[in-house]
Amino acid sequence: MDALEKYIKENRAQLDTEEWSEYNQMAINKRFKEIRRKRNIRLVLSASGIAALLVIAFFLFPGNLKHQESPQKQGLLLAFDTELAKQEAGYIQLVNQSKESIRQQRFPAEYEYMFSNFIKQLEIIDRQYVILSEQVERVGYTPELVQQIIYNYQLKLSVLEMLQNEINKINNLSKSTNYENEKQKISI
Repeated sequence: MDALEKYIKENRAQLDTEEWSEYNQMAINKRFKEIRRKRNIRLVLSASGIAALLVIAFFLFPGNLKHQESPQKQGLLLAFDTELAKQEAGYIQLVNQSKESIRQQRFPAEYEYMFSNFIKQLEIIDRQYVILSEQVERVGYTPELVQQIIYNYQLKLSVLEMLQNEINKINNLSKSTNYENEKQKISI
């Protein structure tokens, strides 16, 4: 326990009864607002940067529906921080499990066109990951780059979840009709 915690515990009753001056309250509120504002700006800039790169990649590298990728084994953050590497390994495991689950799903062949945008989004996210790994090699690890790597995994998981939901919706809608002979699997 550090000195501040010890002081707070010993003087808890006196601290709870003291009134804050209006000046102190305003100063604290102002500081919290500044911190929140800076954090929000960083998040918005990182997200918009990744979104811009995804849009650019989408137009530069249009893909086809058959997206084949081997499961990712090791992440970028292993050499940077062991805690982040553990978090990244968890994301990699979730991504690979989601992909495998989706690959096992069958859906009516006539709905294949509905999944092309998901496949393109996944290809763009994969290209973004390659760009991020190249940036790590060029400039090393920066807090922004590490945040973008984590965001890349979160974005991929989000797209995979939306894809799974769409497959489930289509399969639920098509249960009433007999599509068993015409069902196929998706390649991601």
